[in-house]
Amino acid sequence: MKKILLILITLTSFIPIITKRNDYIDVTKVIYINSICLDINEDNNQYDCYFYVLNNFNLAQAEISSNNVDNLAYVAKITAPTLTEAFRKLNQISNIYIHYNHLRTVILTNKFLNNQYLFDFYQFIKDDLNLYPSFYLFATDSKPEDIFNIENFSEISAYHTLLINPDLIKSYKLITFMDFAKAITINNYTLLMPHISCVKKIFSRQDEEYYSLFLDGYTFYNKDNTLLTIFANEFKPLHWLSLLNNTTYNLGEYDLYIKKGKYKLKKYKQTIIITFTIKGTLTKKNDSLSDKENFAKINDLVLREINELVNFMYNQPVDVFNINYYFGCNYNYFKNCNVEVKLKLNLN
Repeated sequence: MKKILLILITLTSFIPIITKRNDYIDVTKVIYINSICLDINEDNNQYDCYFYVLNNFNLAQAEISSNNVDNLAYVAKITAPTLTEAFRKLNQISNIYIHYNHLRTVILTNKFLNNQYLFDFYQFIKDDLNLYPSFYLFATDSKPEDIFNIENFSEISAYHTLLINPDLIKSYKLITFMDFAKAITINNYTLLMPHISCVKKIFSRQDEEYYSLFLDGYTFYNKDNTLLTIFANEFKPLHWLSLLNNTTYNLGEYDLYIKKGKYKLKKYKQTIIITFTIKGTLTKKNDSLSDKENFAKINDLVLREINELVNFMYNQPVDVFNINYYFGCNYNYFKNCNVEVKLKLNLN
């Protein structure tokens, strides 16, 4: 009896191996979409979809030697009346299996940023099982062709680019599709979408300038079709909306390194209290002043910039701190509130 039981257990253990579905896909028989840019063709009012694809066939060769290696990535452009049709066309044209589980970034042009196109995009991603909504979203006013024509420091890897590895970004607050879904489905939510630009004036190789990407501001969007892009070089206090960790800010004659920082909102009657808590170090200070005087001065400078941001919120008006959303109020609630800024500054 024990022998029979042992035989049955042994046979049963082989069932998963025998019945297992072999879904292994050879890397040379699949292409991975790493980035997508969505634009609107104004000539025919259709979608222009750009797909940024890593060239898997040369990855192994590139890791060994960068000599005589073809492009590490290439771009496919599809024009179609719907997003579903655009993706279907790409699948039809390609004779290689297309995989989207490595999709890292989706870039939306200014022409794409209106309620009609954004809602279509939301519905498409929500319904398509091939696209996992963990990718990062960016806005842009650059041409998609230029964005995907960027060069890279490394000739053997595209890893260190915003398109492939946005997690390297520390100075801006990144958003995923799940954050975007709030702006589409929740009436009082304001989305802060990092703005990406393509320029030719930063890097060059052998005196020849080439395209590179950088983040230069935020695009604000909410469901009432508010759309506003503010650039960091035009409005410096914008950086107080960013991630306040491991970041250095220049404040006049001071350089403030923020090791850890955050802000929180609290409501008291008709007053919204925004409290910033910052731990950091002055890496550059006025040596003619005492530590106490330097602390007082940097405290005033930080408060002044944050209050400029509050005034900007009222003047635009745009709910940059998402006051309406946090307190469950309508669009106009923040306009009718007093905002008080408090600062808890701890400098080593």
